[in-house]
Amino acid sequence: MKKITLPIKEVTVLTDGALITRQKKVKLVKGEQTLTVTELSEFLDEDSIKVRGTGKVKLVDISPVLQHIYRDEENLIEIEKEILKTEKEIEQRNLRLESLKVSINALTTTIKSIAEGFGRYGMIKNKTVDDFREYYSFYQSQIEAENAKKIQLEHEIIELNKLLNSLKEKKNQMQYLENEFYEINIILDAQEDCEIELELSYTVSQASWTPVYMIELTKGEALIQRLAKVYNRTRIDWDKTKVTISTANRKPISIEEVDPLYLYLYEPVYPVSASRVKKQDYGVKRAMRPKAMAIAEKELMKPAPAPVPEAELDDLYVETAKSTSVVGHQRFELSGKHDIPSGKTPKTLYLDSFKVKVEKQYYWSSLDEKLILTHKLKNEDQFLLEGDAKVFIDGEFISQSHLDLIHPKDEFTVGLIESYDLKIERKLLKREVAKAGITKGKEQIDFHYQIKIKNQIEEKAELKVIERIPYPQDPNIEVITKEISPEPRKQNQGVLEWKISIEPGKEEKINISYIIKYPKGEILEPKI
Repeated sequence: MKKITLPIKEVTVLTDGALITRQKKVKLVKGEQTLTVTELSEFLDEDSIKVRGTGKVKLVDISPVLQHIYRDEENLIEIEKEILKTEKEIEQRNLRLESLKVSINALTTTIKSIAEGFGRYGMIKNKTVDDFREYYSFYQSQIEAENAKKIQLEHEIIELNKLLNSLKEKKNQMQYLENEFYEINIILDAQEDCEIELELSYTVSQASWTPVYMIELTKGEALIQRLAKVYNRTRIDWDKTKVTISTANRKPISIEEVDPLYLYLYEPVYPVSASRVKKQDYGVKRAMRPKAMAIAEKELMKPAPAPVPEAELDDLYVETAKSTSVVGHQRFELSGKHDIPSGKTPKTLYLDSFKVKVEKQYYWSSLDEKLILTHKLKNEDQFLLEGDAKVFIDGEFISQSHLDLIHPKDEFTVGLIESYDLKIERKLLKREVAKAGITKGKEQIDFHYQIKIKNQIEEKAELKVIERIPYPQDPNIEVITKEISPEPRKQNQGVLEWKISIEPGKEEKINISYIIKYPKGEILEPKI
């Protein structure tokens, strides 16, 4: 048995894993021999292993073995020493801290005694006020010095306790730590002494990538930069390797057999008394069963359907020429070699960039009366996975967006910002309550609104306007439309929508007038 390590040649990162390809030249002697490839990730998928080589060599067998490495006794002993040392330092500082507290209390008591007894003591000893101040200042400076030492010790104790907790946690992890890794035994039969190019490939879990988009909006078009945020948690570093990003995944695809959907009317089953059952023979009892029971029994008597054979899956990964689309998936073969260490922090890699057409559209609603500028992007032939996007206008960051799955020819909107390109005013021109007696037992309110829109930029503007008029939910309330001009593009339960094109410097008006009638003495909800 010969142990060897195969360096990683290429990594194809999938949305839920990675395809690892390792390669190395290996010298063989004539006859059957076993090569053990070591240092492989514990997250290796055993069913995905493939071995390739060149030369007069026959592959006899492949067998993966999951190995275990238990805690390192030497490192554990060192950590235990560190724990004892840290505990001793904490204990020493706690003793010094208690001593300082006693000293501070004694000095505080001395100052208090001097302050309380100085009058009588000073008369006897002929001490002046200046003498008192000198005594007080001396003891006060002593207290301040001791307090400074106390604060420093308390800080050191806090930091040492943090270190102690960290060491104890590390010790606990090491006591129960069990690392795993794979080895693969490859049995080869060489017809002669030779050197072969041995290639090993397999898939692993605990790796993935998510797309990130940088969108730069300019007049009439948008530049979309596509990046990949790559996660490697396989516990094996990918050093100086070729990287391919793929939208494929490791999940097998299968087609389920569709069974018929039986539909029948429910008929309750009524209990039959024991005495009644005894008086009837079996044939009579079958005839008197409810129809639903007969149907159920018929279904149970049917032979069980034959088991569906498992689909034979072709190899998931097919060697192809460099391309951006393979069997319904996109592949991005990155130039150069990259380092992607294993850990929690992802590495961001640049994939590609492309341009799409952009249409600026404005949106205004009477609910908040803010003019919103949106950018509608028209996708051509790109397939964009779901991911976050940062949007820029003329190099300035304006918003963080999230893109849903986007197919070729889809349109999507990004870059929502408040705008002042159009001046929009909504005014209540009339609110008139009908006089009593005219409406015959009804309250009547007459409304007239006007929305005035002016284009203040030097280009044509496309605007979507949303307004609403009351929609009655009570048959006693009546809403009569007098005028809506121009005619709205859509109208549903009082929600009105217009699409308006406004030339530079031009002004458009929307007029809405309606009457509300309802029984006298009642109150409308909400109040209008």
